[in-house]
Amino acid sequence: MKKSLRTKEWFDEDAFWRTTFPFMFPESRFNAASETVWKVLALTKLRGKTALDLCCGPGRCSIALAERGFSVTGVDRTKYFLDKARARARSAGVDVEWIQQDMRDFVRPGAYHLAISMFTSFGYFNNRNEDAAVLANVFNSLRPGGVFFIEMMGKEILAKSYLPVSAETLPDGSMLVERRNIFDDWTRILSEWIVI
Repeated sequence: MKKSLRTKEWFDEDAFWRTTFPFMFPESRFNAASETVWKVLALTKLRGKTALDLCCGPGRCSIALAERGFSVTGVDRTKYFLDKARARARSAGVDVEWIQQDMRDFVRPGAYHLAISMFTSFGYFNNRNEDAAVLANVFNSLRPGGVFFIEMMGKEILAKSYLPVSAETLPDGSMLVERRNIFDDWTRILSEWIVI
């Protein structure tokens, strides 16, 4: 389904990502990216050096991969995140190809040894066929023997740590209140974020 035929969804609001950026991406998350990437590479045992970071956000894993000598393509639909990613890549002295595109539309046949989808950025769509289309695009974008690594929280882990409401305060005094509702037999969570 091409973007022109899609109705606007919650994740299409760039203002949401700008507002929640400090909560979602504190400096500690960027500092942990190198170790996260090291663990991904240890698990996948790759032989090649091309990588796709799908829904790359502000580029924390893209940059960590590039620092390890990978040729990296970072794809995200949010211009604000890509602007942050470009600035961080320049500061780190690495080259990453940044592409602003919806994950449902991006495909580059046979281009990558590794594709990653980190920080639970897979499974946002109400229509499960769209999730399947993303998986097909990633499959087609991988080289023979390529690996797709998805970071998600399983429902058993989630059930152990589930809180229906939580609040977090940033050093600047702003507060994020998150209310969560489980549905589809623990396969999905509907989260409402309130920034004060």
